[in-house]
Amino acid sequence: MQKSIVDTVPNHVAVMMCGNGRGAKQRRLPRQMGHRSGIEPARKLIEYCTKQSIGFLTLFLFSSENWNRPRVEVQGLMSLFKTSLE
Repeated sequence: MQKSIVDTVPNHVAVMMCGNGRGAKQRRLPRQMGHRSGIEPARKLIEYCTKQSIGFLTLFLFSSENWNRPRVEVQGLMSLFKTSLE
């Protein structure tokens, strides 16, 4: 019997994480709070992919255009990346 696409597990999942800063701004919160709000969903996704035996997960977090953001925001993002990875 042939498997359907629903029955197969992908080997690689890629997610573009964007919009958290804009979402915070729309709620009149600091952009950094929006950036921080992406940590827990990312952790849950990592755990899910591990449980599903997905071989590779790519989280696209920072584009080259992001270097044009205000220096304090870039520093905050880099600090957030570091602490989240630890």
